[in-house]
Formats: sequence, structure tokens, C-alpha cells
Amino acid sequence: EWVTGPLAFTKVLIHADMPFTRPPTHYFYPQFHYIPNPDAISLNAFPDSLAFQFGYTCSGLEGWVAANNRCRRATKCPVHRRKTDWEFGRFRPFPSASSSSSSDTPPNDRAGAGTKVVLIHQFDLRGGDGQRPERWMSGWRSSFGAAAAREWATTGDPTPIQYEYKLWTLGELLNGEYFCVNVYRRSRPMDATALTMLALELLYDHGGVYIPSSTVYDPTYRTLPPFATPTPTNALSSIPTVGGAGAYGNGAEDSGRLKAFPGGILSATRGSASVVEALKALYDGEQVESVNEYMRTPSVSMEKVGVESVGGEGDALAAYIDFPTWTRWLPLELIINAVPAANATLSNVCDEVLLSWSYDSNVPCVKPPPHPKSNAIQLDKFVLNESGGVRCIVVTDGEFARLRVLRDAVPAMVAELDEKCGEGGWKAMVLCCEWGCEGESGISTYQPAMGVRAPNAVYPAVILNKHDSARALFGSHGNAISVVTSEVFVDAVLEKHGACGGVWVGVHKLQHSRELSEVYTSLHTIQYAFEKLANHAPPMELLLSGGGFVEDMGGGGLKVFRDEERNSLVLEVRGEGEGRVMFRAWNDDGGLNCECKLSRGPRSDVVEWMRVYYNHQVVFDGHNKPI
Repeated sequence: EWVTGPLAFTKVLIHADMPFTRPPTHYFYPQFHYIPNPDAISLNAFPDSLAFQFGYTCSGLEGWVAANNRCRRATKCPVHRRKTDWEFGRFRPFPSASSSSSSDTPPNDRAGAGTKVVLIHQFDLRGGDGQRPERWMSGWRSSFGAAAAREWATTGDPTPIQYEYKLWTLGELLNGEYFCVNVYRRSRPMDATALTMLALELLYDHGGVYIPSSTVYDPTYRTLPPFATPTPTNALSSIPTVGGAGAYGNGAEDSGRLKAFPGGILSATRGSASVVEALKALYDGEQVESVNEYMRTPSVSMEKVGVESVGGEGDALAAYIDFPTWTRWLPLELIINAVPAANATLSNVCDEVLLSWSYDSNVPCVKPPPHPKSNAIQLDKFVLNESGGVRCIVVTDGEFARLRVLRDAVPAMVAELDEKCGEGGWKAMVLCCEWGCEGESGISTYQPAMGVRAPNAVYPAVILNKHDSARALFGSHGNAISVVTSEVFVDAVLEKHGACGGVWVGVHKLQHSRELSEVYTSLHTIQYAFEKLANHAPPMELLLSGGGFVEDMGGGGLKVFRDEERNSLVLEVRGEGEGRVMFRAWNDDGGLNCECKLSRGPRSDVVEWMRVYYNHQVVFDGHNKPI
């Protein structure tokens, strides 16, 4: 429970005459003040806390509260059930038990001559902004339908089958009627549960198969089409079947019921009563284990399951983020997102970055679920196999999302080690970003002399080579390969620097402090932003050429003066944390020349606001401009 005011919170803690039992104080800690986005707090990191206090008006939380303060039982609420202006449309009543008959509606038959028409449903909820994962989607739209139809013809069923692909955009989904309309929203991205419920509503209306756009079709593996009946030997490795064995039962008596499969795939026939049952359960906050299990089941083609679940969160990310239009080489076989729950502040950002990285590099990405009791993330299933393991990167710290230069240098560093040692001559490379390196700057690789970490550095990821490298580092017992915290995992690798050899460090060194480095690395981006957006050249020559007089403001800021006496200020740049940088420049007469606030993201940069002045008047004023 969130406690928004200090009065009730304080009374529960200290008032001895309260007419109810007062639990121990630590159940109500920690307290959060000035947190504009409570979603960024990992509640799992505080398992004993029953309530969290955060400021309200002092933190600018009005917008967050308005977006999240929703009626949880809107279908039964006498006020909200009559509301007709929900973000996605209006309510429609759940079908009664009599109208939702025991036998589900058969597959669509609108292609003529008794042809079974199967719809493949996918989401694009960007609202026209951003690039969808076209390469992943095209596998289901083009390759899968043709291959599955050919395989259907070999089953001996005389009824032809036809696959139709339907991409649901935000415009098509708005202003409709839904059983759980108050759960869906357009003002902010929906979570995995809400998107699963929306997919279930589409399956109830149209039938077919819902496939998250981050689930990739693997044409190299033989898959069974929907409406085929899998044999016991390949039932779990098939694409979902409607009319065969599945998650909700077995045999013909269960024909058409809702079934869930790895990769977040769901299938059902039109009007299925089992879909309504699952919707009601999810709406009431209950766990539908067969659905939840597969929503987060990471699966890769190496395990011969027929699909690759990229990221592990279904459409909660893939239906919203802007995917790159380019491709680039990455000499790895797998990206493992193993950021622990305690690192959840950057976890969502890291999920987005790794999903995008997987797409543009054509390397599968998985997000293994943590152990329900220990929260440890087991890796042996992914880094070990009969051929000696896979070459993979294990990301253990969400900071990796912000270290764009280090991430872009991974291909070159791996290629450098392959050239120095041979492809099997090194075991692991710990990635590192180190600040405050006097006189040093750039990317390099080296073998550590000691198994300790540098003080002014972060170690966000480890690259494990194949050729039994994981066994050499962690032993022959696979259960030893797990991530509890990033520090413990990195230390376990560094400690083997002398025991097994072949442990390297790939480092990005910066000569300034972390805060000041953020300022210096943003200068060329700021210059480019002014030229692109406002067709204006900011007066940055003295700083970039080294001809001005630079004064370190401390705390991640600097000023540049025209004269040694510090009387004529040219510009001021200040880092504000979280990738934000403030820039302001002046003319010779002391009047403002230009100013802006830049937000440096993990994959792209955005100008929050920008102004250009001429003769003491604003001639350009821009807001929220991507560059």
C-alpha cells in the first residue's frame, strides 16, 4: 500500500492509543520523498515493507496519480460501470453462462468451400510514431502461413486451411467495446497483463493465434500449424494448436479451448468460453498459471522449441518502442538479460535497449525469470550445452543501457581477442567503464593482474566464450552459474584470472569524473542539435578548440570565458544526472545567444527544450525534439 500523507503514516508508527494493533516500524519503511515516478521503485527490494510513503504535491505527482488511480472493480462499481469515455472505448457485459455455451465456436469459414481461416494477431501500439520490428513480424506474416499450410496438407484432413495475418494498430483498437475496457490505456504503455487481456478479447471475437511481436518464427525448425493435433513427442515444441492437446486440457473434448505456449503465444477459437474464464480471472487479479508461465518463459531456437522469445516480456516493450532500421554485426550467439530485481531502477530501460540490440544485430535475447525464493537468475540452461556452451553476453547491471560507447565497442573487442588468442584461446571478458583515468581515454582490452574491481568504475556485463569456458569458470555443476547480484557474479569471474587463465577486461576509460565526462561527451551532440533543429551555430569554438579559459564548476559543470580575468562568459554547461545536460551561451555584449536542455538516452537523444535569441528576442523555440 502507498501512503500519500504523513498524518496516517505517523500515527500508525508512534501513536500508542490507536485502536488497532501497531506492527513493527520497519514494515513501513523505507520512505520515499520527491519521487516523481513511483513505478521506478522496485518493491521486490523491500520484502518486509507493507506501506511506502512518498510526497504528493511537493513531488509533482498529480499526473502520476491521475494516470494510476483507477477503480479496480469498474464492472461492478455503480459509478464507473456507466462511464462511456474510457481511453479505449466503453464496457460490454461479460456473456452469461448460457450464452457462452459448452461447445466453442468452430474456426472461421469465410473463405468458401469449407476452408478453415486462421487469423494471426499482432499489435503495433506506437500510434504512428516509431518503427515496428518488421523483420520479426514478416516471419509470421509471410513465411509461417505458407509453411504451416503446406504441412497441414500432409495431415490427411480434406478441409483446406488458410492463414490470414492481422496487425492491430492503435487507431483500429480505439473506440470499441471491451469486457475490461478500464484496464486498457493509450496515455502510457500497458503492462504485460493488460496486453494479454486485450489479446484474449481479440481471440474471443475473432479466434486464431495471438503472437507477441518479440516472438520470432524459426523456419529452420519443423513446426505444427494451428488446428493440427500434435503427437506426444512434439506437443511442447509446436506452434500452438487449436483443437489438440494444450495447456487447458487434452483430446477432442477440449477442442477450441484457450491454450498458452512458450513465447507468450495464445490460441483459441472464436467465442471460446475458456477465454472468458481467463479474462475474468485476470481482471480479478487472480493468477492464470498456464498463461503467466508462458508469458515469461524464455525460449531460444537452440533448444528446438520452434520460436525465440526475445526479452521475455511479450508486447509490453515490443509493441511500443522504436526499432532501428539498420543492422550491424555482433559476434555473439546469445544476449542474456540477467539484471537482478534489486537493480530495477534501470531494468526497464535495459530491457528496451537489449531488445533493440537483439533486433539490429540478429542475435537472440532471453530474459530468464528469477528463482521465486532466492531471486537468483540461473544461467546454466543457456550458457551450457553438449557442444561446450555458447558465446554469449550476460548483462547483470542496468547501467549497461547508458554506456552506449562501451556497448558499441563490443564487436571490436571480441574480434581483437579472437585475433590475439584465437577463438578458443580466451574464456571470458568482463566489460568495464572507468572514470577519472588521468591522461587515458578510449577503448582497450587487458588481462587483469588481480581479481579486484577498480574503484571508479562499473562492471555491467560479462562475455562468456564457448569451448567449455563456462565450465572452466564455474565448475562442472550447472547450478553454480547464477546471478544474485551483479557484483558477486563479476567478482566470481575476476577471481579466476589466474586459476584458469583466459580472463580479460574490456574497458572504456575516460579521463574526467563521471559527471564531467557526461558533459564533455554531450558537446558535439548539442552542437549538432542546434544546427539540425534551428539552423544555428552555437558559439562553441573556444571550448572545442581549446582556446578559451575553462573553469570547472564542480559537481559536473564547466564555464568557458573569453579572457583570462574571467570577465566575459561565453558558455556554461552543466550535467543534471540521468543523462540530462543544460547548455547556455552568451554573445559578446552579454546577451543570451542560445540555450537548451538535452536528454541523452540509451539509444537516442532528445532535446527537451531549445531556444535561440537574436537582438534579445526568441527566434526559435522547440520542445521534445528527437535528434
